[in-house]
Amino acid sequence: GQWVSATGNKIKELDDEGLKEGEQAEAKADWSDLICGAGCEILQTEMRGITLKQLLQLRTHIQQRCVQEGWTDRAEQSPTYKQKLEPHKMNLYQVTDWVLLP
Repeated sequence: GQWVSATGNKIKELDDEGLKEGEQAEAKADWSDLICGAGCEILQTEMRGITLKQLLQLRTHIQQRCVQEGWTDRAEQSPTYKQKLEPHKMNLYQVTDWVLLP
């Protein structure tokens, strides 16, 4: 299957090693399960927080997409670099890479 980042900039192709970047295309990834409200901008990082409801939505999102899309650890400095990720073993850096940054 083909996927793109949430920004819609780069299409990605699913293979045995996870997702690879490729050409631009229409976004197919569904991020709607993570939207709850209009949102806002909080400039000071230390003032940002997450509610229990948002945390549970994030967990469900990861459980639904991680294995299905073949997420791998993309941090070169990580001891699990290029290994397939498991939703219940992901750390905050991996969640940031796959969910928060796209």
